Amino acid sequence: MIIRFDAGGSVSWLQSQLDEYQCDPSIQAVMLFATSQNGWPEGWLDSLLQRQRKPVFGGLFPMLIAQGDSHERGTLCIGLTHRPDLLVLPELSNPAQSLEQMVAEMPAACHSLTRANATLMVLVDGLTTGISRLVEALFNQCGLQMNILGGGAGAQNMQPAACIITPQGVLRDAALVARLALGSGVGVAHGWAPMSASYTVTESEQNIIRSLDWQPALSVYHHELALHSNVALSEPSLPHQANAHPLGISRMDSEVVVRDVIAADVDGGLICLGEIPAGEFIHVLHASAADLLTAARLARDVAINELEELEQLECHRSNIALVFDSLSRAQFLGADMELEIALLSNNQQLDVFGVLTLGEIANSGKGYLEFYNKSCVLACFAKPPLSIRLEQL
Repeated sequence: MIIRFDAGGSVSWLQSQLDEYQCDPSIQAVMLFATSQNGWPEGWLDSLLQRQRKPVFGGLFPMLIAQGDSHERGTLCIGLTHRPDLLVLPELSNPAQSLEQMVAEMPAACHSLTRANATLMVLVDGLTTGISRLVEALFNQCGLQMNILGGGAGAQNMQPAACIITPQGVLRDAALVARLALGSGVGVAHGWAPMSASYTVTESEQNIIRSLDWQPALSVYHHELALHSNVALSEPSLPHQANAHPLGISRMDSEVVVRDVIAADVDGGLICLGEIPAGEFIHVLHASAADLLTAARLARDVAINELEELEQLECHRSNIALVFDSLSRAQFLGADMELEIALLSNNQQLDVFGVLTLGEIANSGKGYLEFYNKSCVLACFAKPPLSIRLEQL
């Protein structure tokens, strides 16, 4: 695996880098992460992808993480020394799509793979519906036999756009599943804690909560913020206050699953980043920057410890780590995001690269697969056949 980063996100750099990988016999496929702010000409990336002899896959994300910092522009181009199994799932929001059947058609049976020899990476349009169905289908098919991680692609402005990179082009309302021939240890944590009593979601529609305990959801949210935060919520202040006070879905024996509130609709519903079915129990959450940094350290330590456990299976550690970290989490942390990246690097013992996402996916091999918000997901990879290096050009 060869990882290279261009902070400028230029067209010529990516063309040149892909040409180099195409000529390198050790490279079998290319993983591509780029930001939606690169300003590439419309249709240019589709044409480039379709001309490649080796498969190129990945996504367009709000921001990248590389070289110890976050970047609003840039391109990460990762040459893989193995050819991963790829599955493209179009029209994810179409309820008629049988995601269970589509996931079951991945090459090679999942039951023959383990955390020591495979990691499943899931990239999904973060603004589409159907993510919960996809997560359930993946868990039903793969269970706890391998680590699964990934995140939601999309733009910082939260406007729907094509963002899933496939060998055939860039897709909207889609997901891509890549089975990498690499063992891994995965940690996921967020650091948010309840500040309110528990409410029952009594009415919901996909990612919109209509009512909590049979009261308009926005009214309940107003009440809790006024009660605990001494703030008066208004439409202009909603994005700022909601970023500091997400919702949490209760889970037995584990952290709550966070849901970002991204807007309110005209009927008093709360529009969330991800679905919340009726019948779930939720809280309004709060946290400090210190809480989030402590959680990032926990995610790092869990990932490292899981990979150490695999060494008895001749799965040797590398110093490479892939992170899917939340865009809204980074916005909440502000300048402290640099501290989070530094913590993930474990005093520069790990070369951390990755993306800021619209939602995160993880199961860490030991728990139910979830679609998270405001969370940090870190994968420490086993050592591949060839050395890995990160280069800034």
